[in-house]
Amino acid sequence: MQTLVFTTNPGSVDTGATVVEDENATGTDGCYFNGSPFAPVTRVSGGTWTVGVPDTSDPDGSGTVLTANQWGPDTVGYSDTLATYYFINGAKLGKLPCGFHFYQNLTITCPNQTPIVFDINVNLTDTITSGGGQSCREGACGPVIPL
Repeated sequence: MQTLVFTTNPGSVDTGATVVEDENATGTDGCYFNGSPFAPVTRVSGGTWTVGVPDTSDPDGSGTVLTANQWGPDTVGYSDTLATYYFINGAKLGKLPCGFHFYQNLTITCPNQTPIVFDINVNLTDTITSGGGQSCREGACGPVIPL
């Protein structure tokens, strides 16, 4: 799983704007199999972030502090529990490599402004192989994480 923080346009001050993710289309989860205790991962979680407001709960343990034009953290990829489950059971079933693939749209709404969809069809993937798991956003991939 990758954890990402994003910066809005340089030169603009978007503190207080809201960024919302939604799906463009339902995706596919090639790791899912009948009998799995987990639902297939085929869409984004529907996250919402406020630009320039740090998430003091530190959900990913990164200690991330956001500046005026940043938002996040956003995670891409199977949860550690799910990745490990599919790594172990997918290997037993001969399903490796496997992964999910779907698309994300991002909309920003600045105070007293009309919402703007600023990123359309963001390609999100996660792949599990015998070497570990790797998450990618728009072709930029994190490291392969051993499972």
